[in-house]
Amino acid sequence: MDDKKIISAVWVGRFGNRCHSYLYGKHIEEKFGYKFYVSKEWEGSVLFKNPAPVADYNFLKYDYLYEGGHPSHSDFKLNVEKISNYNKDYNDSIEFINPDDEEDYGKPNTAFVSLVKDSEHFYKKVKLSDIKRYFEFSDELKETELFKELSSLKGTYDVAHFRRTDIAASDYVGGHCMVSKKSYEDAFIKYGVDGSKIVWVSDEEKIGWNRIGWKWDKPIPSIGGKEIDWLPDFLKLVFARKIFRANSAFSLFAAWLSDAEIFSPELHTYSPKRELYVDFVNGNHPHWHKAKPFGFYIL
Repeated sequence: MDDKKIISAVWVGRFGNRCHSYLYGKHIEEKFGYKFYVSKEWEGSVLFKNPAPVADYNFLKYDYLYEGGHPSHSDFKLNVEKISNYNKDYNDSIEFINPDDEEDYGKPNTAFVSLVKDSEHFYKKVKLSDIKRYFEFSDELKETELFKELSSLKGTYDVAHFRRTDIAASDYVGGHCMVSKKSYEDAFIKYGVDGSKIVWVSDEEKIGWNRIGWKWDKPIPSIGGKEIDWLPDFLKLVFARKIFRANSAFSLFAAWLSDAEIFSPELHTYSPKRELYVDFVNGNHPHWHKAKPFGFYIL
């Protein structure tokens, strides 16, 4: 691998969360000219143009720890030790960093394990045009029937992303509350949208007796040998005219990649597993796990 590089040593979470880590690496690569590597192939390896390559086996065989991304966690020191062992074995000088710490921003030859989701200093440096460039869709995806059909409907419908399933489970461990359906319905009225015509995108099959959630009823295309079951939902969000987002990285990044008008739930309390009534605000407000929003938008 290159002498000046940055490596996302472990993927944290699912696609939406991985996009945070990927954004950080792509930004550093472009800003400082360091080569960005990922720990293994992911959905973005086939969905996006110019995907980051996978780090070499000699680096990855040290099995970096998923929880060891922040110095406050005991596993952070273990990851530092693993990096040190790699450096000794392969004559390298990689430093294990915490991207949330602004002092680590821009250091050459580094590795990290982090969503970088709470790093206000970083997101203030990112432009919306950067995100659209780093996450530009691949030519193979654009040639699929799925992409052509959904993109042909661009700007003709309004969509609401309604997240449940994982954050509603009794064994859920994380920071997300559930945004009530009435919160969405009142937001439609507030922003002059006909709620009866909203397309719902959801992982929840039913709310009470009513089925909720648009479904793609055709085969899901294989892209780079991968069939990605949630891809129709993601593209349905991307090509909407208006998006009412969930507190979800999945719809956060779909909204950033869209040209839609975006409305986001305004969360001010840390209430995992609870269903809350919340107001929606105009804009793709980046609400992460922490209760208070940063109060800025990516432009």
